[in-house]
Amino acid sequence: MKGRYHFRVKSKKTVFEFDIKRNITVLKGDSATGKTTLLHMMYEYLRAGRESGYSVSADCAYYVYLRREIGRSWQDILFPLENTGGGVAAGYWTG
Repeated sequence: MKGRYHFRVKSKKTVFEFDIKRNITVLKGDSATGKTTLLHMMYEYLRAGRESGYSVSADCAYYVYLRREIGRSWQDILFPLENTGGGVAAGYWTG
């Protein structure tokens, strides 16, 4: 992935707007600042589209990794993305 990609993630109460410059982006920050909320909004939009109640606009394809399955590593989950042509992946790790 080259360049900068703009994202706008919106619900009825919240708007996240940001640019990403890397293939894989790690979100970090203080507790209760919206990291998990952002990823869940992006994930639900991928899963259900407009029916999710969220809106996501992005300059590129993206993937959200939410670890829910014990025993599966992030490498196993992201393996299908290996040849996708340079989308953006974001993740949430609970382990």
